[in-house]
Amino acid sequence: MKDLEIKKSFNYNEFSFLKGNRPLNNFNLKNIKKSYADGIDLFAYNPILVDKNKIVYDGQHRFIVCKELGLPIYYLVIDSLVIPKLIKLNNAQAKWDLSAFVDSWASQGVHSYIILKDFSKKYGFNYAQSMDFLVQGHSNVGKARSGEFRIKSLESATLLANQQIRLINLNKVYKATVITRAIVSMSKINGFDFEKLYKRINNVKINHTVMGGLKEQIRYFEELYNKYNKNQSEYLRFF
Repeated sequence: MKDLEIKKSFNYNEFSFLKGNRPLNNFNLKNIKKSYADGIDLFAYNPILVDKNKIVYDGQHRFIVCKELGLPIYYLVIDSLVIPKLIKLNNAQAKWDLSAFVDSWASQGVHSYIILKDFSKKYGFNYAQSMDFLVQGHSNVGKARSGEFRIKSLESATLLANQQIRLINLNKVYKATVITRAIVSMSKINGFDFEKLYKRINNVKINHTVMGGLKEQIRYFEELYNKYNKNQSEYLRFF
C-alpha cells in the first residue's frame, strides 16, 4: 500500500461534510476545546480523513474546533475503497440513536422525515411518539433507521396529538409514551368517544395513573370510560 501523507491546510472552505452525517455533538466539541486549552494538541497526530474531493468522512468535530480556533487542518486523503469500511467502523464504535437517524434522513431531503422533525418540534413529543401518531400504530424503529419511515396521515396524527395534549394539560403524567400508544389504539375502537373519556378523567376525583404496559393502560381507561354507565348495554369494551 502506498504510504499515506498527512497534509496541512488553512483553507477551511475547501472541505465539506458528508451529506447525511450525524449532527455535531456539542459535548464532544467542548471536550476537544478543553483538551486543547489544557495543552493537549494532538491534531497533527490524529488527522481527519477525507476523500479526493475533500469530503470529511471522519473527524468533523476536530475540523470544527480547528476552524473555530484558527488552527491548521491536518488531513489524510483515503482511497474510495476504504470509505465503506470506515463508515461501518464508525457505526460500530458509536451507535446512532433514533434522533441521529431522523436528522440524517431529513438532512438528505426525505420528505417524511422532514415532516416527522417538524411534527415532533411543534407538538413536543419525542420521535418515537410522533412516529406512532403519524403511522397510527406502533411504529417500526428498524424501518425508521433504514430510511423506510412513511406517514399514513398527517391530519389524523394532528388530531391524536391534540387529544394527548388535552390530557397532559390535566396532568403531566399523561406525557408518557404508553399514553400515546393507548390513544392511537383507542382511536380505532368502533364507537369510542374521546370526549367522554376526557370528561371522565377531568370530572372524577382519581389518581392520574400511568400503567407500565399498554394493555394495562387501555384496561384502566376502559374501566374509567364505563364507570358511570347507567346500564350494562352501554359498556364499551376496548379489547
